[in-house]
Order: sequence, then structure tokens, then C-alpha cells
Amino acid sequence: MADLIQYYEIFKDIKHENAYTPIFEEKFVMFINEEYQNVPLHGWKIHISSTVENSLEIFYICAKYLINNNINFKCLKNSNLLKEINDKNCSRFNFGKFITVYPIDSKQAEEILEILSKSLEKFDSPYILNDLRYKNCKSLYFRYGRMRFIYGETEEEKKQIRLKNGKIIADPRLPYFYLPEEIEWPFKFKIEDDNDDDKLLLHEKYEIIKAISLSSKGGIYLAKHKNKEFIIKEYRPNVYVINNFTGEYTYNNEKSIYERLTEYNFIPKLYDFFKEWEHFYIVLEKVNGETLTNYLAQNMKIYHYEDSRKNYIKLVKDILLQIASIIEVLHDMDYVFGDISSENFLIDKNNKVYIIDFESCYKIYNTENNYIGTKGFFHPEDKHRVTGKQKDIVGFGFLAMKLFSNSNFLINISYSLCLKNFKLVKKYLKIPEYLYELIELCTSPDYELSIKEIKKCLNAEDIFEVKLYSIINKLKKKMCNINRDNDIINEIILELDVDISTDFKKVLSENNFSLIDGAMAILYDSILKNENFVKIEKYTEMLFEKIKYKNNLINGFQIQKTNGYSPYLYNGTCGFLFLLQIMRKHNKYKNVFSRYEHFYYKALQELSKLIIYKTSIAEGLSGTIFIFINEYKYNKKSEYLDILKGLTEQLFSFCIVEDGEIFFSNQHFEKANSSFRDGDYGILLVLQSVLELLR
Repeated sequence: MADLIQYYEIFKDIKHENAYTPIFEEKFVMFINEEYQNVPLHGWKIHISSTVENSLEIFYICAKYLINNNINFKCLKNSNLLKEINDKNCSRFNFGKFITVYPIDSKQAEEILEILSKSLEKFDSPYILNDLRYKNCKSLYFRYGRMRFIYGETEEEKKQIRLKNGKIIADPRLPYFYLPEEIEWPFKFKIEDDNDDDKLLLHEKYEIIKAISLSSKGGIYLAKHKNKEFIIKEYRPNVYVINNFTGEYTYNNEKSIYERLTEYNFIPKLYDFFKEWEHFYIVLEKVNGETLTNYLAQNMKIYHYEDSRKNYIKLVKDILLQIASIIEVLHDMDYVFGDISSENFLIDKNNKVYIIDFESCYKIYNTENNYIGTKGFFHPEDKHRVTGKQKDIVGFGFLAMKLFSNSNFLINISYSLCLKNFKLVKKYLKIPEYLYELIELCTSPDYELSIKEIKKCLNAEDIFEVKLYSIINKLKKKMCNINRDNDIINEIILELDVDISTDFKKVLSENNFSLIDGAMAILYDSILKNENFVKIEKYTEMLFEKIKYKNNLINGFQIQKTNGYSPYLYNGTCGFLFLLQIMRKHNKYKNVFSRYEHFYYKALQELSKLIIYKTSIAEGLSGTIFIFINEYKYNKKSEYLDILKGLTEQLFSFCIVEDGEIFFSNQHFEKANSSFRDGDYGILLVLQSVLELLR
């Protein structure tokens, strides 16, 4: 149910003659009348359980009977609290207790049990672990214990039972039914042990050796069959395990995932599954390993010995590659694991990694099963913004951090503190830069990475392509996923001014060298029109003579009516190099290129060393990167790939992500617009071209 149910509102509408005083506590509403003074200090009390879905009807049935019979009781305030008390994280002692009834003696308790059992027999509700179920009514339970507290009692005294002879005994809060031997059984009916806990064999063949863990959702047990050890997971129905999904749903979901992944060797083998009594079980291969939680603790020598540190970093890389491969399989099947944490992975003595828990795993379309995750492995402030497969990537990043330190748990205070602390760890352990940057990118809620890109990074020990991929994705999302031809040359052609001048000398005398409407535009247009060689050669020579030098370095073309010079694509040196690149590929004009070849390569070397503070394709880094893209495509020399990667890293330094949206700075050190010439679209196409080269 989506709407919050306030149970007191139902109480108010029930017609009754007896006077009740509601007392509002933190989680409960006490419905008290004059009979409360007759309720003993300790005795037989009754608990009623319900699901959120059937709680309205159960509350109405019980409250109407109790009110009409002047019986005191309390109830949870609302349906959110009921969901909490039916959740797997609720303590086993408190689990399932929706309504508590306070009979004045055992005779009244038996009457209440018998009458309510008939009214509630149709309902399927959670099992209350430390009570006895009355007959076969799945909503009705009872136990002996404290009924009221005396003002001024300590917490310890509240857990005591005072016998008639003055002796004080404990009223222990146990997760199973317990009746002190000093208390007599007063009822006509006998105790029925529905759960049959004393049964030696589960499913008539599995001997339970020990409980590994116990919770309200069920236990995890070490079992034996035919001298072979197994792990058995128990699922209790009507327990909220993940959001609104109960133990039975989780059992079916986890079983189906194990069956789906049966061909892979990174999971324990599924041997058996069954229902016994009211609970569900799956039987898994026992993997002899330990969780990754303790992996760092057992490798503390990395803080003392250089060789240990180097070997450990290699091991961590291998572990992360194994985990990334596991996530890749799940993501390729459109599953989200949902709870990447160090507790959900085992590693054996051969450093093989296994994934062991699919409770939170769900198909990408099943948004309701959107488990937030384990503390230290998700962003508390962005828990609802980071969803789907990205949630696994963020968890992967924090898990990688956990393999080196506990810095990941600082995320519960702030992300910046988390990174600040891990940066210190990185320095101390000499964690490779690519690995540190990968962890930083993965854990950021602002980037959306692919697990395949992460694997490439780990294998190549190079973060560049992952950063490039993530920034491209951000830009594409910002540009509403515009999907156009990535041929930037064609884009430049489209940007040419339709009213371009034909008077080359005039625009040259005005220092208008623009590739849009100036001298370079006229030369470009002449090349496209395949005009005669002499004209192209003459225009090229006249342009070349306008290039200025300073201290024997190329300064570029003078910017109109200023004392500045441009190295950029649309009005400077890069524009001239671009025209030379066009002529180099043109059979008719390639000899023109040959004449300026020495200058061309000198200019490339000087451009590679420039620090440029602008980002656009027209007058910035993107245009410069474009020139090196063309050069690498032409000669395939790795030195030019290295140069364009270095320039692209410069470009990365001018972008920032705020509230999930990416921004680059422009020539005025403001946020760039979305245009091709001066903004994000030109940057996007350049970056896409770089990515295509790498692939």
C-alpha cells in the first residue's frame, strides 16, 4: 500500500461504549481503560501479527472485539512502523508484533485466543519468533512475560519477573519461545511445537551442524549430507527482505538466478531447494573461502614491506577484474546485482572470487526491487539518484576502495572526506594513478560508466578511455542524445558563411584570416571548387607570409584590430594546418603541401607543447585536437596519438559536473553554450572522434 495508514483513525470510527484513553508513545498507541489497573505486572500476553496489506482488516476485527470487551491493548502507530517491524533488519525478539493484548488473567487470555483465532484464521501473517502460535492461526501468538512497568524501574528491572514467593527471575528476550520452569502452564490445550525445531534432519536428509547467522528473515546454516558439507539458506514468508518483497519472493528470485547462472563457475553450485513446514530453503555448494571484508586485515604487511605492497596491488587488480567480469555477465543479462559490498564476495586460497548473495539482484525493469545497499558502498545523499546498473558501478568503486582501506565508510559523513582520506592512502601505498582515478570515477554519482570500459581500464592499466567514455556519455545526455554524423570536416563546411567574400587580397589586408568568412575561408572554398593549381598555390603563399613568429616560435595569425595572435582552428595556425591537410590528400594540390611540409611538422610540435585555456573547436583545445586526429589518421604514428591524448586530458581539466550535468568553460571562463563552433556540440564530436580512433 502506498498510502500511510494511521491505525488510531480506524479506532476513532469504531462504535463503542467503553471509555478508552489513547496514550501516544514513540512507536505505539496504548488504548487504556479503567481495567488497566487490574492487568498484572507479568502474565500471559497476546501478540497479533499482520502484513501491511491485511493490517486494516486485522486491526478492525481485533480492536472491535477488544473494545467491546473492555480489554486493554496497544498497536503500532502506522503502516510504516509495521513495515519496519516486519523487515529482515528488525530484531528477532520484536519481529512481527503489530498488536499487543493485555489480559487480566490466563482465563481471559484463553478466551481471547479462542475467539480471535476464529476471526483471524483466514489471514496469512508473519510468524512471531519468541511466542507460541495459537493452534493454526497464523496471526495469533502468546507468551508469558512482563505486562506492565513500574515507574522508576531500571531497564534491567523491566526484564525481571517477580514470583509470589518474592523470588526474582529473568524475563529474557529470546528469539524463540521460552517458559521459565517456575511458571506453570495454565491452559487446557497443550503446547504444540509447530516449528519442530528438534527434528534432526532437514528435508529428511540434511543434518544441521551449526547456524552461521540468524535474523528475522531466516537463518544461514552449515549442513552435512553423505559426508559432504553444504550451505543452506532459509527464507521466512511474510518478512520484508527487499523493499516490499517478502521472503517467499526472495527465495523464488534467488533460486531462479542461481539456475540462470548454473554454467558459470563464479557462483556456488545450487544443489537443492524445497519448502519445509512454512519456510523455504535453498542448498548451495560450500565454498572454502573468506569474505573480502577481512582480506585487507589479513594483508596488513603491505603497510610495512615494499614487495608485499607491490604483490598486493597486483592481487587487487586481479580480484577487481574477476568482480568486473561477474558484474559484466549480470549486466549483459540485464540484471542489477544491487548490493555490491565486501560481504557478498568470497575469495578462496587460489584467489578465485565467488559471488554469494543474490537477495538484492533484480532485472533492470523491476524498479520496485531497488535495494539501496550496504553502508559504505553507496551514497546516502544520492541513494535515489544512483539507480540501475550505475548502482553496481558505484558499489564496485567503493569495494575497490575497501580493498585498500576503510575510507569507503567515510561516505556516511561526506563524499569529499571519503576521497580526501583515500588520497592519503593512495600516496602511502603508492596505488597506481590509473587505479586511484578509476575508483574516483566509479564512486562519483555524477558519471555513468560501463563495466566493459572498467575492464578495459584494468587490463590496460590506463584510465584515459574510461574518462573519455564517461564525459562523452554526459555530453550526449546533455545534448538530448543528438546523433549526427561525426565527420567534423563536414560540420565545418556547413558552418562556412554563404556570403563569403571573393576578394582575397582585401580580406587579407584587413587581417581577416577566418575559416568562416576570411582569407582561409576563400582558400578552403577554392579547394572545394577544384580551382587551378596556381591560384591555390598563390593564396597559400600569401597566407603563409602573414604568419608571425616570436623568439623563433610560431605565433600565428594576427587577430583583427588587436595585438594578439591566434594558434586556433578558425582564425589561426591550426586553420592553416587544416588547409594543408586537405591539400595533402588532394592529388591536384599535394605538391603545395610538400612545399610547406617542414613548417607543418614544426607547427605540430609547437602546438603539442602549448597550454591552452580555451575549449571550443573554433578557438580552443578541441580544434587543436582535431588537427592531431587528422594527422594520426594519415600516418598512424603513435607519437601523435600520445599528443592528442595529452591534449584531450587538458580538455578534461576544463569540465565539471554539477548536479549530474556536465559543463565546459569557454573563452570568457564561463559555462560554454551548446553550439558547434563555440560550445558543447563541437567538443562532443571531437571527443567521439578520439574514442573512435582508440577503438
